[in-house]
Amino acid sequence: MAATEQKPEIVVHHLNNSRSERIFWAFEELNVPYDVKVYLRDPIAAPKELKEVHPLGKSPVITDHGKTIAESSTIIDYVMHTYTPAGTDTREFNLADSYWSNYSEGSLMLFLQMTLVMMVSAQQAPFLARTVINKFVDGVKAAYLLKQIQTSVDYIESELGKTPSGWFSGKSEPGAGDFMMSYPINTLVNGGRMPEVNVGPNVRKWMAAVQARPAYQRGMKRIEEEEARAKAAKKA
Repeated sequence: MAATEQKPEIVVHHLNNSRSERIFWAFEELNVPYDVKVYLRDPIAAPKELKEVHPLGKSPVITDHGKTIAESSTIIDYVMHTYTPAGTDTREFNLADSYWSNYSEGSLMLFLQMTLVMMVSAQQAPFLARTVINKFVDGVKAAYLLKQIQTSVDYIESELGKTPSGWFSGKSEPGAGDFMMSYPINTLVNGGRMPEVNVGPNVRKWMAAVQARPAYQRGMKRIEEEEARAKAAKKA
């Protein structure tokens, strides 16, 4: 427990089909208790109620003891430095964790998100313009985006091969870097981009190791259960 000895009063403000799945894994892995409030997309965009939690209306966001904390890496850092036991390595600065946490959003997700935005834009284009726009999007993907993503994936494959533990943290257990990298890698391995991006054995092995962890399974089950309750309540 942190020096303040405060018990967490964390609420995870979770938007379905969002990046908050790694927050659930991190909290379960760190044994930090939390409550969940689910926000359902309508049908694509986030509901306006999320803006009542944070001005940007994005997820994940957590609230704890009057503080509102956004951005996945900040949430994970906050919890690791506030609610894990003093003197443990989760409280100490780890260069590998810091690097991969930043790489996840600043490099890898940058191009994945650009690809997604272009694909969705093409799907929502007016019917008469759709053929031309699809051709343009496919051209940008082939000439630039997919090349950048493949370069990143090849780099990650190589770096994981240098890590004896197999974790981005470089430790015997997953750390902040692993939590943060789980979303984009899961998107690449299981999210429908497989025909266009070649994912190597080290990355696949890492993802399989993540999914085999009981804490990850508990986190994904919690998401499933919380979303099911929210959908049932909405229909009632």
